[in-house]
Amino acid sequence: MINKDRLRIIKFFLKKNYIENSKIKEIKGDASFRKYFRVYQKDKSYILASAEKEKKSNILNYVLINKFLSERGINTPQVI
Repeated sequence: MINKDRLRIIKFFLKKNYIENSKIKEIKGDASFRKYFRVYQKDKSYILASAEKEKKSNILNYVLINKFLSERGINTPQVI
């Protein structure tokens, strides 16, 4: 079950990115500090990674690596 505070933050993030009226389902993960969710909206779906504030730099590193690979023609997930 998704923690109420985390769910509130996720819904706020999705709304700010124009992803509303969606279904959110937690994905069982590994021993990572991140939590993963599948977000369903109409005919699209997304994977959302959520981490505590203390781990923010780790998420930012992921975004930078994703951009680096994408700019070199390597297929990567779209990050929003």
